[in-house]
Amino acid sequence: MARKTFSKIKKHDHYIKQPEVVISLEVIDDYKEKLARRRDEGLLRRGTFRNRSTSLNILLENLFEVKGLDPENPEVDTIKINANDIYKAFQHYIQKRRPAKHTLEVYLESSRICLEEILFNYYGLQLSQTLGLEVFKPLFYLNKLSVSVIQEKGKQLNEYLKNEQKKVVTDERVKDAIRWTALLLQTKRESRTLENLRLALITLLLTGARSSELNDLQFEVLLKEEGRVLKQIDLNRRIIYFRRMKIKDSPVRSFTPVFIHPLLADELRIFKRKFITKPDEPIFGYYGLDKVFYRYYRPNLAFNENILEELYRKNPWLRKYPPNEPIITVSLIRKYVDSYLQERVFEMEGEKLSSELFGGGLLGLDNMRRFKNYLLGRVEGVDFYHYISITRDERFSSRYRRFTKMLFDGLIERLMPELLLILSPEVRKKLFGENGAQLDFKPAQIFEEVVS
Repeated sequence: MARKTFSKIKKHDHYIKQPEVVISLEVIDDYKEKLARRRDEGLLRRGTFRNRSTSLNILLENLFEVKGLDPENPEVDTIKINANDIYKAFQHYIQKRRPAKHTLEVYLESSRICLEEILFNYYGLQLSQTLGLEVFKPLFYLNKLSVSVIQEKGKQLNEYLKNEQKKVVTDERVKDAIRWTALLLQTKRESRTLENLRLALITLLLTGARSSELNDLQFEVLLKEEGRVLKQIDLNRRIIYFRRMKIKDSPVRSFTPVFIHPLLADELRIFKRKFITKPDEPIFGYYGLDKVFYRYYRPNLAFNENILEELYRKNPWLRKYPPNEPIITVSLIRKYVDSYLQERVFEMEGEKLSSELFGGGLLGLDNMRRFKNYLLGRVEGVDFYHYISITRDERFSSRYRRFTKMLFDGLIERLMPELLLILSPEVRKKLFGENGAQLDFKPAQIFEEVVS
């Protein structure tokens, strides 16, 4: 009796065509806004919202890449997908990011829920009967997670060295990002989005906050049960109450009050007067700052080809940045502020104020480093300040306010004169007194003066 062999594959004359669905990008944007509203109304936990919004963004980003679509192209207003497209998208994500098993499981489940709700609520379709549920099962992909084990050593070392280089964010790069922001303000029409971007950059530089923490910022928060209004940004006392999602899921320990520099307080005050009509709404809108930064700090997305060519010709400093890569990102700004503060801590060791607050020697240095972590919203540091109030305890508050100002005074000096390019005229005038009037030029004039 002849044995069966598996070397030949039977060819079929007919293939079953996979069902496809066409989803409007406008529908996806509307769904994201509804997710944000459900979060704000307390109908969706913050962690659940973060998982779903991140998962949907990752799925869409990889779908666009595997299908060769440009999401910024105004002609692309829908996306057509089948089960194989989703499978390829997650495979592509795994090859790029090599996520942990748990991370992949969370993203698969969260994206399944999002697509299920979008198809049913907007189109009356069931996910199980269109795209199917199989492609959202982790077992389909788990064998791909070991790709780094079989990757050649040279490629691994090359990726490691690239990652090491990414950790270094120089003064020059941050100054170039400021120059680029000035170019955006100078070249494009004035808009609320660009004003948001300008203020976001200043806030990031003078706080080192995460993008999620900036997106969460409101001037006022309504305490619904009691009908009272609380200030998340107290401009009179120069305090921002950052909600730190990464610390503790607790009403008490998830907030970090931070004294802010007078320059930032002035910018926030001016911005509020000009643009904020509802103080209880997010300052920077409902869309993630990461996405806005990617859109405006990647040159070929911010400008069309003709304008971009002219900008690269007129600005030699811009040529070191490829047009298809972002000049800077939110995470890189945070890395820069973190590195600066670490260096500044060593410079301030032994000064009278730092010794009074933190002690001397190695213990004082360690305490200052922990305070730096407190400012940046890390777990270490929050423990250190668990039993004192830096904003209400008179033994500490005024000294912590002065110490925080001294920390960021050095950063402002380091980023001058480029920082002048994105400061509002009112703040420039206040900074330089009577001489401020001489700096109150149009953005183009200031830009030419600084670059020359």
